[in-house]
Amino acid sequence: MDKFLTFTIVGLSLAAIYAVIASGLVLTYTTTGIFNFAHGAAGMLAAFLYWQLRFDWGWSVPLSLIVILGIAAPLFGVILEVVHDLTAPRFGRRNAMPKKLSSEDRARRMLGLPLAVQLTCDDINQAYRRAAKGKHPDQGGSAQAFIDLAAARDILIHPGAHKDA
Repeated sequence: MDKFLTFTIVGLSLAAIYAVIASGLVLTYTTTGIFNFAHGAAGMLAAFLYWQLRFDWGWSVPLSLIVILGIAAPLFGVILEVVHDLTAPRFGRRNAMPKKLSSEDRARRMLGLPLAVQLTCDDINQAYRRAAKGKHPDQGGSAQAFIDLAAARDILIHPGAHKDA
């Protein structure tokens, strides 16, 4: 029974660690669109530095944590930001293709509507009227832009009737 309890605790601890790692990867990928392991490297650097302070140099636990979380981690972030700013023009993603938007998202953007909000027909029509005032051919706008606005309104009012292009 002793072994069962020990392995259960170790297994739950490892599962919690893997869950935190997975959450970090999902958060990084969702926000940036890049699968990035750098946050794990930063965490390992902090863990190694804590080990050095606490066990090799004999510092107390609170002092080690304060130094790691209050000084070393922010300093590491500042150093990474400076290095990024110096190297980004050379190694940046200048030629990366932007994510392709769906026809509904393009229509929302054209009418100046938020991407992730549930809209009513009144909201769509009000946004259409606002945008049409400046793009109507009688007001100096182009006929094609006005037609595109009408198509965007139709896509949002009848979402299933149009295929993604």
